[in-house]
Amino acid sequence: MRKLLFIIFLLPASFTWSQGNINIFETKTMTFYGLDFTHAKCMGTEKFPSPEEVITVHIPQWNQIFMDEEIGEDVGKPYKKKEVFYDTLIYAKNAQINASELYIDHPYMLERKEIKAYIKGFADYNSSGLGLIYLVEALNRSEKYLSVWVVFFDKKTGDVLLSEPIRSKGKGRHFDDYWRNAFLEMFDTSAKEYKAWKKIYN
Repeated sequence: MRKLLFIIFLLPASFTWSQGNINIFETKTMTFYGLDFTHAKCMGTEKFPSPEEVITVHIPQWNQIFMDEEIGEDVGKPYKKKEVFYDTLIYAKNAQINASELYIDHPYMLERKEIKAYIKGFADYNSSGLGLIYLVEALNRSEKYLSVWVVFFDKKTGDVLLSEPIRSKGKGRHFDDYWRNAFLEMFDTSAKEYKAWKKIYN
């Protein structure tokens, strides 16, 4: 069942073996936050449009893949979730990305401790349940990969329950098609990896 949560303000701005009071693999309900680009970097940028265009046009379009289009109501299926709420908080966060910091010309990787600290900012003690966010790390056109962290967390405490990186490859001649396909492959890969994660984390 698809349910959408509209957020009218921003919340204040890990890897862990403990799931606390939430079992990622047993709960059948989650809140999905979409693609978070606040920590993303782009490399091989001679093949990219302007950073302003990426922020205002392409990032919202890529999020639509999971909110409205190809995946839409099926985003919970690979994670065995029967009810998914959709939180729009990430749209406002992505819109505030600094265009001058989006493109870089050197290697870049997120660390789990950075992810843990960032997700802590999502804590809402008036809420509860399981959250899922796709934290985008890099769009590397030179080396032809997309890297995204799949992060499950406790909405009440902001504690990360699972954080795992996934790399995928794009395909297509046009810019948007290339990365759209990379995000779709990332989603398919996460569905396969979810079974392995269950053996490790459960």
